[in-house]
Amino acid sequence: IGLRTRFPDLHIALFERRQFTKAGAVLGVAPNGQKAIRELSEETTLLSSILNEGQEVKGPPELNCRPMTVLVFWYQLRDILLDYAHQLGGNLSVYTQMELQDMTEAQDAETVTVSFQDTTAQKQKTTVSAKLVVGADGINSTVRRLMRLPPAVVSDTTSIRGTVVIDHNNKSLRQKIDGSLIFSHQDTTLYLITIEKNQNVISWALSSKTTNLIDDEGVDATEKILMLLGYHERDDKSVEEKEKLELAAAVLRATDPENVVRAQNAVMDMSIGWGHRPHHPCATLVGDAAHACRPTDGQGGNMALEDCVVLCRAFAKHRNLSRNNVKELIQDFEQTRLPRVQRLHKDQSDRAQLPPGKWVSWTSEFVDWVHQGV
Repeated sequence: IGLRTRFPDLHIALFERRQFTKAGAVLGVAPNGQKAIRELSEETTLLSSILNEGQEVKGPPELNCRPMTVLVFWYQLRDILLDYAHQLGGNLSVYTQMELQDMTEAQDAETVTVSFQDTTAQKQKTTVSAKLVVGADGINSTVRRLMRLPPAVVSDTTSIRGTVVIDHNNKSLRQKIDGSLIFSHQDTTLYLITIEKNQNVISWALSSKTTNLIDDEGVDATEKILMLLGYHERDDKSVEEKEKLELAAAVLRATDPENVVRAQNAVMDMSIGWGHRPHHPCATLVGDAAHACRPTDGQGGNMALEDCVVLCRAFAKHRNLSRNNVKELIQDFEQTRLPRVQRLHKDQSDRAQLPPGKWVSWTSEFVDWVHQGV
């Protein structure tokens, strides 16, 4: 979107891998993320669409957050961005349900041939020639693997995110949750989240140091989560705690398995960043593909938005996409981003090591630094 807005003569192909399901949880678009969106779109329509779907909140007190972080269901954010990209049109082509297969440098050393295959039953293949490839394909990035960069390092926690679509059978669940509820038991925490502007969805996110939840599906997985939350000892708890656990159980049991995303949390080694590539000098990375960190402070998505801003700025300085200019563009982008990303990455890693309830507040100076953005 940023490149298409600033450079309308540039030919851009956007490939989206995911299917359009209501899976996952919410994303908090913080002030630095909102600032990035404003710069990328160069007008207010895109940000207004996101704010209209979301809900303004003040962050957890342990982070000393200011108001104006906006919670939005991540699939809604994805749909808003893709719709906006479609509306821009022109030299921006959008392909959905396409999975990257390979990248091959052309003989002229000026371009790279990128091969995709659709994820439908047809398995049709598409090939494009590009002067610059930007991988925004997440922690298990295929672009990163083809660049021969090391994969993410698996951490000691598991994340599971789900969405309940409200219908006449479970309408009462939505009425019992106003904003968010948090359940913690030993090393497992469950968040139930609702957004006032969307009465049809309950989102939940679970974090646990029990790592064998990834392969579990269906009823057994749900019951294992409830066991980790102390549900089966609920009769020994207070009336209020027991009611909360019953509500958590009802939400988990109402979740369609198709709307659940499981992941073993992992982080990128940021000691050298992602700029020291042994292969494919015409490619770079943004977001989790470049610098996935622990999801402790909700800045992962905002950092990805900042990446896009800095990449667009670098592009403006290295407009002629000759081979040497592409190398300089990528170096400019990565060297500019690395110090800020490394600082936040270290903070989130340090914070994740603290036991539940022992988090240390961000200082006002650190909050200002984060939210000031780029």
